[in-house]
Amino acid sequence: MSWTSRTSFRALTALALCTAGAAQAGSIVVRSAGTKAYPAGKVLADNARIILKSGESVTILDGKGTRVLNGPGTFSTVVGGGVAQETRVRSILGNSGTRTARTGAIRGTEVKSRPPSIWQADISTNGTICVATPDKFSAWRPTSAAAASYTVTRISDGKSAPLNFNVAQTYTLWPVAALPVTDRSSFRISGGGLAAPVTIQFVLMGTAPTGLESTVSEMMSRGCTSQYELLIDMVSVMEPALPAS
Repeated sequence: MSWTSRTSFRALTALALCTAGAAQAGSIVVRSAGTKAYPAGKVLADNARIILKSGESVTILDGKGTRVLNGPGTFSTVVGGGVAQETRVRSILGNSGTRTARTGAIRGTEVKSRPPSIWQADISTNGTICVATPDKFSAWRPTSAAAASYTVTRISDGKSAPLNFNVAQTYTLWPVAALPVTDRSSFRISGGGLAAPVTIQFVLMGTAPTGLESTVSEMMSRGCTSQYELLIDMVSVMEPALPAS
């Protein structure tokens, strides 16, 4: 699914989510394709009706998760899931990244492997990573076929530390004792079979994540795009999205 105007999307989504949280709005459009009536960032009232034509699609989010609506049809913004879905969302947000959470299948068409936790740092891709627990979190690699040893170098002063993975191991603890993570600290990762060194910048979450909307809002405002996209898919409500009667 394509994104609509990524730069304006980030700004609109961050602003709209903050507004939605304050006003306790029903839901917000977080992805949009083929429709101008429901752009990404649009806040929707409780029990709003969404009318989509053929070829139009939106993803809506509220405190219980996300749901994909594909036209043609008239849909309700009410997201199901009940207690089980709310428990799953809390598990996803509460997983520090030092364990693998069983959260069910991830929707979407992406082929690339992604971390099983939104709090694990993907060391194979350049980017900005939001960190909720800087004293204990994990680095993740997309393949575990062989043991690998990486070198992590702090860009500000050149200090380095190893990051080792055993066979069949996809994540390991970040070397926080040697290279503590601070807000806006940047690290270069090399070795381990990487085609080229990877640069990662960490940003610390302002507060511990307690809700889906606030977590998404902060991730977007801080530029943690890969985690935001992963979270959107992980909290997808698994029931079929049926047209409203």
